[in-house]
Amino acid sequence: MPQALGALNQYAVEHFGKFPTHTNGYGDALLLLVPEYTPWSILTGPGYDAAADKQWKQIAANVPESECGRDYVQGLTTSKNPEIAMLFDKIPTPGGDHCHLLTRLWTPLKREVGFVRGDFRAVRESKWPEFAKNQIELLVKDGFDRAAAEALYAEKGKVP
Repeated sequence: MPQALGALNQYAVEHFGKFPTHTNGYGDALLLLVPEYTPWSILTGPGYDAAADKQWKQIAANVPESECGRDYVQGLTTSKNPEIAMLFDKIPTPGGDHCHLLTRLWTPLKREVGFVRGDFRAVRESKWPEFAKNQIELLVKDGFDRAAAEALYAEKGKVP
């Protein structure tokens, strides 16, 4: 997550404060970061194929959002509310992405979340519904369509 946020912020610096967007969906928006800003493996979350970017880049195919391991909120800029989550894991894992080895056996399920301000944290799955509800309200307050915000947080990841 830290490397993904670094790539997103570098992109924004070079694009007048705008994070990547694409009319074909957030999968293609994230692909705009590859390979100039980061490898695809940094952008995908747990349980997803990090090698698929080569296929999509080579044949100029659209990246299906269902193949992205993280949800990405398009339309954000560095001037938006810094509390808005712009990138988050679709599925929880023990301790989040950065929990390794034996600690994964007793650590609760978490999702890593990256914010507009550039920081990240892991949110416990037990707290996810409350977190998602708050994020939807932040997006709506910032001018996003409620149905689109709710759909983003309703998306389910595939089982690894």
